[in-house]
Amino acid sequence: MLTLSPTHPDKSTRMLFLMHGSLLRRKRLVSRIVVILSFFLFCSFWGFISPTAWHQALDGACSNSDVRVDPSKYSNEKPAPKQLEHKVIDGGRLNVTVGGSHPLHTLIANAEVKWNNMLERQSTTLEAAVEEYERRYRRRPPVGFDKWYHFARGVGFKFIDEFDQINRDITPLLALPHNALLGRITDASTEEYAYNINIKDGTVTLGGKLADWQVAQDFQDLLSSFVEDLPNMKFYVFGHDMGPAILAEDMRLAVDAALERNQRLSEAQVTTLQSLERNPRRGVTNACLQDPITFYNSALSERNRHAHTFIRDHRLSMSFCANPAILNNPLKRHGYFSHDLAHPRNASPLFVQSQLSAGGAILHPALQGYTTPEEYTQMFGEPLAWAKRTEKAFWRGRSTGEAFDRELDWRYSHRVRLHILANQDGDHIDSNVTPDVELLVENAKTGAVHLETYPRKVLNERYMDVKMIGPPVQCAQSDIDHTCEQMAKALDWGTVVGHEAGLDHKYLLDVDGNGWSSRFQRLLSSGALVFKMTIFPEWNSDWLIPYYHYVPLQTDYSDLYDTLAFFMGAPDSDQTAPAHDDLAQKIAAHAREFSVRYWRWQDMQVYASISTPA
Repeated sequence: MLTLSPTHPDKSTRMLFLMHGSLLRRKRLVSRIVVILSFFLFCSFWGFISPTAWHQALDGACSNSDVRVDPSKYSNEKPAPKQLEHKVIDGGRLNVTVGGSHPLHTLIANAEVKWNNMLERQSTTLEAAVEEYERRYRRRPPVGFDKWYHFARGVGFKFIDEFDQINRDITPLLALPHNALLGRITDASTEEYAYNINIKDGTVTLGGKLADWQVAQDFQDLLSSFVEDLPNMKFYVFGHDMGPAILAEDMRLAVDAALERNQRLSEAQVTTLQSLERNPRRGVTNACLQDPITFYNSALSERNRHAHTFIRDHRLSMSFCANPAILNNPLKRHGYFSHDLAHPRNASPLFVQSQLSAGGAILHPALQGYTTPEEYTQMFGEPLAWAKRTEKAFWRGRSTGEAFDRELDWRYSHRVRLHILANQDGDHIDSNVTPDVELLVENAKTGAVHLETYPRKVLNERYMDVKMIGPPVQCAQSDIDHTCEQMAKALDWGTVVGHEAGLDHKYLLDVDGNGWSSRFQRLLSSGALVFKMTIFPEWNSDWLIPYYHYVPLQTDYSDLYDTLAFFMGAPDSDQTAPAHDDLAQKIAAHAREFSVRYWRWQDMQVYASISTPA
């Protein structure tokens, strides 16, 4: 993604990360190393500063919390309305206590408080923004911060202080020694499935294998309004759906420790930390500090393995180290992990449109599928009134998410699994899908939750409008491998539909494909409540509040029916389990407001803005 070209050796000793200013000028170890990686960094328009004490706890890096949050700083913020009655468990989840109140009430109420607090605490003056920068990052903002501030305020940008995602992405590069950093830039420049952006004398040109890609041209347009302020440079932008590497947990801790001491890692430390031989695990959990329990006894029933749980911390739930249920072989919960191999443990200067929460590259605003409010109205008209919508959860999608062959059981990939759960005879296709479902329902009089069992067929007829679109894709078909044929015969495939399909429903599902779902922003614009299943955080996930703008789902869908029953009520007609249609409507309205007011083209420009070092 964005890096200076290594083809200019006379500039290689001046490489510096604009993101948080210059790297430490320490005892001539490296003389003004300048790598312009802050294509997205809110240190845009910034000069050179020295990183002082930097600490980012591992939990903080995986959670939705702010970096260095000091509760005393926000003494006027409203507290959460009440504490959860249920048990907090690993993986950012909440284990429901039967007999207590429904946890979604509190999760929704707390989300509203979190959103309001975030909006209200944003700096409204340059002086306040400088103070908040110093509080979060424990250093003075660099020269030129005032220019960035006025640029952001001038376009109506609201999240002046909220750029913690950039910190997560850029800090590993800040700690690399000079030679290692040069090596990473060289690696980025030789990546074939990528495009590069060349900026020279105020003009932007595209190069590389994917230069004709529409998203590359959109990226070029994103830069056009401020390109005259940019220095001559060359950027490398990864074209794959997912990032190239994973940043191991021990690497993250070592980076934080080094920067806390105002140092960089040594060459020997980097060599050791990026070695896959650091522990005996040969799967993706090679990146974890401890050996997570990644396998469940397949003899246990589906419900007993998970009890009744909801996501409490969406970002933490995406971590395969903290929440190994998303690996869960042999009943794979996400196709990304279908080939359980150790990933490269490198910090990469490539910019990527999607990566795991432990990704080692730099997220940029994903432009694929983005629609402005005007484009949305032109294509689909104004959102349908809530009362006129169909009360079911809608999803259509291709069988992406995994490359299917005879060596892999296609039934366990995340998209196929959703289709099997939501359609009839799923238990005949996958023996782990039970014909009956134990549902968490709420008593209309007492508000306490209890368990009732319903036929899956009844729940699907009441709640679901879900199908994969045929024919199957990303599957093998040859003389010796008939996976495509098997999938085509086993599943009840839906027909091809347009983007307008489902926009007349109250509930829309958003599900990962090979990487992140490019339709998320468009779905938020629809006026429906969006249920989102993902292991890939968005570039602006810190601004999107779960249970306020959308409702998160676990990768195994074990919370799917419980969540639908909360909003739509139990399938019975006796009203013993009330619906919460009003709460669904509120979240849907919040989602559309976010898409229109906070996910604008200008917001992505602010995130991507850079300038010549002072």
